[in-house]
Amino acid sequence: MSRKKGWVAVIAAAIMIGALFVVPVTLHPPDSTRIVLDHTYQTYIAPPCYDRAEVTNNLSEGALKHLKDYSSYLPESACTRDSLAPREVTAGVWLGQMLGIGKGPWDW
Repeated sequence: MSRKKGWVAVIAAAIMIGALFVVPVTLHPPDSTRIVLDHTYQTYIAPPCYDRAEVTNNLSEGALKHLKDYSSYLPESACTRDSLAPREVTAGVWLGQMLGIGKGPWDW
């Protein structure tokens, strides 16, 4: 009987591990994600979009959590909005991000 329980445990573990590669999870950018704040236009810019952005020289660097202090600031472009949008990933990728393993989509 114990041999049967062993196989059941192996099959259950395989199903759980397989689910990590299939189950979708929404991953949000962490609060520590870097952004650039343009205080003249009251906009924020994601670093990958900075070269195409129209900015002034009244800039500062911050983190996504700083947007709570600047509630009137808007994304400078669709590029910034899309760059900071939540992503659908597998549970395995999500788990890796939560454990700090690997590079995430917002590690600029």
